[in-house]
Amino acid sequence: GGILPATGAPRITEVFYIKPTEGTAIQNGVGTLTVEAHRIYAGVDELLSTGSIQLYEGSTLITVANGYAAGSDGYTGVLDAGDISGFAIVELKDGPSGGILDSITLVDIDDGADGDDAIYGSIEPENGLAWTQAVNGGAWTPAQQTSDLDCTFYQAGVAVARIARRVTLTSADGALAATTTAHKDGDLNTGRVTVTVTGGGSMAINVEFAYSFGGELATVAETLKSVQGGDDGGTGGTGDDGLSVFTANVFKRSATPPSTPAVDDGSYNFTTNVLTPPSGWSGTLPAGTDPLYVSTGSFSIVGPTGIDTTVIWTSPDLFVQDGGVGQPGNIRHLIYDDLDTTQLAAGQSRYAMLTDRAVHTSGSQNNFHLTDGILLNKADFDGANQSLFYSTVEVEDRIAFWISATRFLVFEVDETFTTVGTGAAEAYKFGVFLVDALDPDPTVNIPTSAGTPVQFQFNVTPTLDGNLLDDPDFDFSSSLPVMNFSDEDDPNFWDNITHWVGIKSHTSPSTSPGTYGWTFNSGTGPNNSNTISLITAIPITSGNAHAWLVARRRLRTNMPSFDIKLRILNDSPSTNDVDLQIQIRGYSSPTDSTPVVTWATGFKVLYTDGVTYTDLEFHIEADSDPDAQYWEFRLGFFHVVVHDIGEVTIDSIFVYATPRTFGSNTFQDEGGGNAKYHPGLVPLSDVTVDSGKVLQADGTWVANTGGGAPVDSVFGRTGAVTAQSSDYSSFYSAVGHVHAAGDITSGVFVVGRIPNLNASKITAGTFVDARIPNL
Repeated sequence: GGILPATGAPRITEVFYIKPTEGTAIQNGVGTLTVEAHRIYAGVDELLSTGSIQLYEGSTLITVANGYAAGSDGYTGVLDAGDISGFAIVELKDGPSGGILDSITLVDIDDGADGDDAIYGSIEPENGLAWTQAVNGGAWTPAQQTSDLDCTFYQAGVAVARIARRVTLTSADGALAATTTAHKDGDLNTGRVTVTVTGGGSMAINVEFAYSFGGELATVAETLKSVQGGDDGGTGGTGDDGLSVFTANVFKRSATPPSTPAVDDGSYNFTTNVLTPPSGWSGTLPAGTDPLYVSTGSFSIVGPTGIDTTVIWTSPDLFVQDGGVGQPGNIRHLIYDDLDTTQLAAGQSRYAMLTDRAVHTSGSQNNFHLTDGILLNKADFDGANQSLFYSTVEVEDRIAFWISATRFLVFEVDETFTTVGTGAAEAYKFGVFLVDALDPDPTVNIPTSAGTPVQFQFNVTPTLDGNLLDDPDFDFSSSLPVMNFSDEDDPNFWDNITHWVGIKSHTSPSTSPGTYGWTFNSGTGPNNSNTISLITAIPITSGNAHAWLVARRRLRTNMPSFDIKLRILNDSPSTNDVDLQIQIRGYSSPTDSTPVVTWATGFKVLYTDGVTYTDLEFHIEADSDPDAQYWEFRLGFFHVVVHDIGEVTIDSIFVYATPRTFGSNTFQDEGGGNAKYHPGLVPLSDVTVDSGKVLQADGTWVANTGGGAPVDSVFGRTGAVTAQSSDYSSFYSAVGHVHAAGDITSGVFVVGRIPNLNASKITAGTFVDARIPNL
């Protein structure tokens, strides 16, 4: 139920009075007198400045416009001799014809001739003319609870009588009483003055002083008041029962916007505070993955208990649904501590927030929401050279300028530039625009001297526009922390380095098991480059051990065809067998955790001398899938032979998406602890040994249907052979030619067919019958 205020007997009163600030008389037309219109209300005394209650002389408002002295505005009156003209009666009233709330007489006394001087008097209140009390019996103001009224009568400018009365306030009830007291300048001829007090014991007291001597008469009077603040009223009676209201939200999951719940479907029990939702809806958030919709209805009854079954539901609004793929996390946090405003960030840890990207000296100390460009020296606070990283920043990347947890701004890169300056003064510039900010007071300066660190947080775009994955000299991996074998995630270029050991049993190791994992080597590679060493396992007697390097950035391509270039060093013993595997995983988005396609191929690693790095190049094609748009690369090494630690050091890696090509590059085990890389864009045969097949023009391998046994000697000799005439007589019989009878027909021989058998060509001997033509 409601509470109604009681109608008590309020003690708050409103009193209006005129307060003289410089007395009530001037002499011989010299000086001015000031009076003020005051109100006392709720224990507060105030000079009026608005409203219709003002100071009047008759019906004339006392203002400068009506001829009164400067400072007169109707609430304050300043009167000089021209206004008083012997005397003037000032009244406080509500409008020119309103009732008089208070009045005061002001006089201008002129010196007269001997014997003819008039008698006039004035009263000076020592402590004002009114007391006010704070509400609920609070303190009185002014705190002094007496006020002496010093009355003086004058004739010819000389005091002829002085007398006084003291008015005392009773704090308990505000009653006022007057008693005798001495005049502040000493009493004089008090017998000539009759004092009359009226209203004693009340909250308004009037004290009148009447002079009478030798037929000369004069009277002056003053009224003092006390005003009490009101007390709080009493507690009112119990009101009628109010309206009990409950606003209900009901929820429903649906792939499409659902219909509005029916009118009066559902209820609310105010006695048990239980909601019955409409059909098909829930009063709590239902489980599921479809978009969540909400509808709102209102129930009400008179009183605190009961059930309301009347309700009108609102049209469903979409409350929440799964969002799209979010931005990848931060890829690099860099600290700088030396803000420039008129220089070019020309030194370690120096930076500038440019208001004009075209003017390198337009840096600002505040109002960073106006930033148009960011200039960063290549060396950060720690002295690390970030040139390679800055060269990879792309349009649409985001840069967070982090000053503190309560002041930061986020910019998006919309333009990249070449470097500014050279040597130690080399800086990188990015054109930016503001995306978001938390900056309660943008005018606060950041000092331009070193020692105020800030952080620049770089974030990659959701996808890569290019099709390149590279880490030359592993500069992008320089901030990787040391991890143990169970660590999975790292926010840098290489997302994670995972390790697992498939050991069924092992002998006493020659090296501590703690050495498996990986290490980052600063400046130990070719040309003082950085490297990463992958250590596959402790000595194993069975099973295998793996070490993987997983690239954070996924390349986007519809055709999974890639060139991979790798520079490695096999640090394992020459008798060890550490195989390389390249694994490619295809995902439907840049941040999916479950691959659509997983494809891997294995190669044998070249056995090196442990000092010389080897450049490897592969062309690899994975199985295509329409849903696989983003491809992740994993570089793995398998340690499969029972020997000491298997370790491979990687200096650089490049992966390029390329068009599909004819053929594949392969490694082939040559035996005897040796393997060779075989370049050539030809498809692999479907059998290990290709001697029985040949490659056709259509790119397929087919069985070799021609040829015989291979030649293993010439003329019975091996090696380099020079033919001799005797080789032919030894290996070949004489060739004879026999013509059949039918070969000789009627007619004559063609001249060219008749042998030229002269005497010189016939030697001793006889013809073999077979050689004599049958003529």
